[in-house]
Amino acid sequence: MAVKEISDYQEIEASELEAADWFLVEIASGAFRKVAARPFLLLDRWEIKDEDFAMVAGQHVAADTRTGSITATLPAPDDMVEGDQFYFTDFADTFEASPLLIDPNGNEFADPGDGSDVTEPMTCDGNGVTFFLIFSGGKLRPRG
Repeated sequence: MAVKEISDYQEIEASELEAADWFLVEIASGAFRKVAARPFLLLDRWEIKDEDFAMVAGQHVAADTRTGSITATLPAPDDMVEGDQFYFTDFADTFEASPLLIDPNGNEFADPGDGSDVTEPMTCDGNGVTFFLIFSGGKLRPRG
């Protein structure tokens, strides 16, 4: 089995993907996570964000909250179209310590039934999560 160690933001060549079964990816200073090579085939779809940003429909964001919480602001209600999707993943497994906040920007999340305010930002605070939101029936619905 071939294993390759990579540090933050180090580029990976296609030939390296074919030659390795696993990668050790640095997730914090001196801490590594073992991941299968296959997920790296989709890295070109994901944008790494480490500060507050505005989302656009169809965007795939790998949120890096190692330096603190960040906020993703969704498009305003007038800019949303039925079926719009927004993708998120915890880039460094740090959402528990520094959450990703998703600002609905005037939209509403589907009611989760727990009494939370569906117009307030969503807090993503579980390490290693990957999920997406879909705009359907006038509401933002989490999936994943």
